[in-house]
Amino acid sequence: MWWRSQKVDLEDKKAIADFYQFIWKLFFLEYLIFPMACLL
Repeated sequence: MWWRSQKVDLEDKKAIADFYQFIWKLFFLEYLIFPMACLL
């Protein structure tokens, strides 16, 4: 995530929105992975 944050152009609203969406995808992915890890 740090590496990807370095590539965000703060002048480009689409780049900011894409990065924000990437963070949310990671957040929801965590909720899918955590229950599977508990079952193992």
